[in-house]
Amino acid sequence: MKKTIRFVAFAMVALMLMLTLVSCGSKPNATPADAKKALEKAGYEVLLVDSEITLKLTGIDGLVATIAATTKDLKNAVTIYYFKDSDSATKAYDKINGLAEEAKKQTESISVGKSDKMIWFGTKDAVKAAA
Repeated sequence: MKKTIRFVAFAMVALMLMLTLVSCGSKPNATPADAKKALEKAGYEVLLVDSEITLKLTGIDGLVATIAATTKDLKNAVTIYYFKDSDSATKAYDKINGLAEEAKKQTESISVGKSDKMIWFGTKDAVKAAA
């Protein structure tokens, strides 16, 4: 009886751990340089923009860098926005999420997310590649 209870308890813990790991979504690297390296290593064409003058033209306040990356066949793409602080990212999220909603009309595999000072949207495979 003790062995059966122990086995059932172990199986439940293993199942919960597996479900926790599966439910965790991926997110890009927290620094633009690391995300760029990861995407290039995965075979993506990457454009990193960190020029203050160019970023001001976007009209998004607090933006310090942005990455746009796509595969050569254009099937996977991701755009990552890096902000000076979390408040700036929170303020910009609705605008960027609106862009992502438009993209979702084209394909269902779009992932949108925010983490601290970063917002991203793109195909799920591209987001994983930026991690």
